[in-house]
Amino acid sequence: IYVGDVLTGEQIWKYSYADNPLMKYSIPSDVTRVDTDGDGRIDRLYVGDMGGQIWRFDIKNPSPFNWTVKCIFDSNYPPPTSGDRRKIFYPPDVSLEVDWSDYELLLFGTGDREHPRTKSVTDRLYTLKDRNPSTVMNDSHLVDVTAGLLQSSTASATQKQTILDDLKAKSGWNINLDQSSGEKCISPALIFFGISYFSTFIPCTEVTTDPCYVGEGLAKLYALRYLSGNAVFNFDLTNDLGGETLTK
Repeated sequence: IYVGDVLTGEQIWKYSYADNPLMKYSIPSDVTRVDTDGDGRIDRLYVGDMGGQIWRFDIKNPSPFNWTVKCIFDSNYPPPTSGDRRKIFYPPDVSLEVDWSDYELLLFGTGDREHPRTKSVTDRLYTLKDRNPSTVMNDSHLVDVTAGLLQSSTASATQKQTILDDLKAKSGWNINLDQSSGEKCISPALIFFGISYFSTFIPCTEVTTDPCYVGEGLAKLYALRYLSGNAVFNFDLTNDLGGETLTK
């Protein structure tokens, strides 16, 4: 990551593998810029990498020598013993939140844009609470809401309350894209008015030896309550899970 003077091109600051061995994967993504205190100045950066990691850069201090960097999330922990890893090609969207403490809420998805036809990885949609963790978070710190139990008529009240409690106590939620083989998120996520939007790509089933042929494939659009992962708009009338339970 480089920071340069916009007028002269002079390098002001940089951060790389030489500074942190965890930064060993390439970063094709744009960088998300955030003003966390509302003073009109950018003081926080976020970006993902090809290892499925999310990085946080605190650049508020007037001196670049005092800027700090940490990896806050790893979507590939524990690391796979073989095969591909989850990858983050696009910058997270960020919402500034307040409950029992101030935090930044990051929305992003994983998916290999370079190999859209691959089916060897189960990619995920993520909402991550950044409370400046002291260690690298992973999926065990999140609530898996793939099953949509909060909206299920068969889930018990106790099950739903446990999920609600976990959503408040843990550091976000995730959804496994495991309903269609090879489904992946290869576009930026967007949050607007309490709703998180994700679009995904499902590769076509045609058999071809041409590595450059992608085919039409299928697209899905997810509109989810950003704090719970509940469906807000039902785009699939054949799979109606009902109304949402958790609201802000």
